[in-house]
Amino acid sequence: RSRGLGDVYKRQTINMTQKVEYVPTKRWWDLWIALTIIAAVIMVAARLWTTEWAADIYILVFLSFFAGLTGVALGSSRFSAWVSGIISAVYGLFITGWLFGLTVDMELPWRERIFYFLGWRLRYTFEQFITNKPITDPILFLTVLAALIWVVGTVTTFIIIRKGAVWPALLPLGITLLVIGHFDQN
Repeated sequence: RSRGLGDVYKRQTINMTQKVEYVPTKRWWDLWIALTIIAAVIMVAARLWTTEWAADIYILVFLSFFAGLTGVALGSSRFSAWVSGIISAVYGLFITGWLFGLTVDMELPWRERIFYFLGWRLRYTFEQFITNKPITDPILFLTVLAALIWVVGTVTTFIIIRKGAVWPALLPLGITLLVIGHFDQN
């Protein structure tokens, strides 16, 4: 018996819908686990704050809180890991810019505060870094730390909520604490 195009289409449609229906959506969700991992992320940033390596380093504590919340929200969502990474990057850029903007004491509109003043400072210190000149403004250091805290915070909370894997979530935080403790000799 010959099969028509309609039979093949019907079979593919059933197979595609079965794949969609059987996508595992079970998340490893527990309120106490979420609060504990967010507290662990904040503890890493608080330890970094106690070093007093730069002015305005306290904003990393607030950033770590938002990173933990973002990781928990994206970990419990249905977004794929790639889409969650893109959303996390956009949120991270916005929240980091907002927190850095709060450190500026000038009476400037937000657009000028972020794009012109902070952007100019970051570009100038990056040029100093590239040309091997001494850097006096801590904004480049704070930006690198903010990026690291954001990535570590969102990834660890994402992993523990999405996969339920405790060690891959806690090891980066523990290693970060050890590195900070090693370089802070006070």
